Amino acid sequence: MITKEDLILASKQKKIHRVRNFLVDHPNWSDIDKAYESDNDVKYNSASSFQLQNLQVVFDCYEGLVDRIYKVHDGRPIFAMIIVHFVSRNSNVIDDKDFLSLRNKVYKENPKKIPESMIIKDYGLDDETLELWAPNIHFDLQERFYIQGNGQTLWRIFDNSKTLTDSIIVNPGDLVYIPKGLFHSVESIGPRHSFSMAFSDDPEITSLGMV
Repeated sequence: MITKEDLILASKQKKIHRVRNFLVDHPNWSDIDKAYESDNDVKYNSASSFQLQNLQVVFDCYEGLVDRIYKVHDGRPIFAMIIVHFVSRNSNVIDDKDFLSLRNKVYKENPKKIPESMIIKDYGLDDETLELWAPNIHFDLQERFYIQGNGQTLWRIFDNSKTLTDSIIVNPGDLVYIPKGLFHSVESIGPRHSFSMAFSDDPEITSLGMV
């Protein structure tokens, strides 16, 4: 459960707000495979990650989610996407047949190929460029809602001087609200997929002047 008061407090305190098990029945790898097939404008971020940004495809996959968010946020969706990562620098162990089927399909169709110099291990990578996999510290210009699908994600929160103030592991079905202007980084703990949606300002929240 999440309330408008939770969002206002998170914005005021400059922190994220997490709700555990917000979606008990979140999409699985088979659902992501179907969404991938339905989206004719896939964005390949790298050799091992992609985004689905077709709103109809994304909302069909996360049916009813926007209506739940509307109950606590008076803004409107600006964009939404499904984010998929196959490889991380932490762990790459997974035996889900639907995941393996999707991964092999994407590797074949993705114009960006995995460099031969990169050795993918069960627990991390063997690569001289490993430091390049470090997550980027950034902030967003919009308020965002994030839902974890399969896998786990490590969120780190920073103050305005980019000093670490908190870290949270987000599990399947968890929701995260991220106030705009909050420095953070996001890192895959293992293969994962997730949902991210940006909202226009909610006047009651932005009137706090905390961005």
